[in-house]
Amino acid sequence: MGAGLAALPAPRSPRYYSLDLWRGVACLLVVLHHATIYAPSYRLAERGEAIPPAVASWFVAATTRLWVGVPLFFVISGYCISATADATRRRPRALATYFARRFRRIYPPYWVLLGLLCVLVLVCEALVPGLLADDYAGIPPPGRLSAGQWLGNLTLTESWRHHLGGGRIGYLNAMAWTLCYEEQFYAVVGLLLALAPRRFFLGAAAVTALTAATALLVRVNAYFTKAKSGVSMAFRPASAQQLVGKQLAFIQQLSVIHDP
Repeated sequence: MGAGLAALPAPRSPRYYSLDLWRGVACLLVVLHHATIYAPSYRLAERGEAIPPAVASWFVAATTRLWVGVPLFFVISGYCISATADATRRRPRALATYFARRFRRIYPPYWVLLGLLCVLVLVCEALVPGLLADDYAGIPPPGRLSAGQWLGNLTLTESWRHHLGGGRIGYLNAMAWTLCYEEQFYAVVGLLLALAPRRFFLGAAAVTALTAATALLVRVNAYFTKAKSGVSMAFRPASAQQLVGKQLAFIQQLSVIHDP
């Protein structure tokens, strides 16, 4: 199998530097989106209510649409991970190398961030109780999270952990939900590397079709039943776009690598 994979055609362009630029744009969009969430005009625009006729108010209202940076970043991430997986499958110990790199790039920095965040919350609570606590985008005290929620936070499984272990979703860092989706995507890519290294992109196309079909069926079911089950919430519109977008990145990578 190793010799056969080594004979696969190499990608024509192993790195596209413009993707770094677009990733930066996506990050800046999200930063602006989050930077104004406590402004009164943001809340009014989010609820679809009239905002004061002022330039600053209109600017803040415009930032409510900058969440588009999230699916943009996910599509770019899917593209980059697919290119990485395509290059990795030509090497010895491809699966172990792939997961080791993903683990090293995500978990250690994330755990350091969680530790620093715990220290920050404890210090703020000691100096100004309730400073970081609110119902909109607050950071809960570390002691308020259950053992299951801590397990979900440390393993980046909190977005779905509650479906298996019960309880409610509880993030110490609410923005970690994006990393939860990334880890799920990494697992799917690793599964494709393990089961179909020579048909990697064919498997990716199948996953894309399955994801799109599942998202569509769940949304249709939710529309007619007006139900919000755990599955339907997992495929709410924004999430479905992100998941499908990451899978569509595989097809885009396929065209870049194999087109003459």
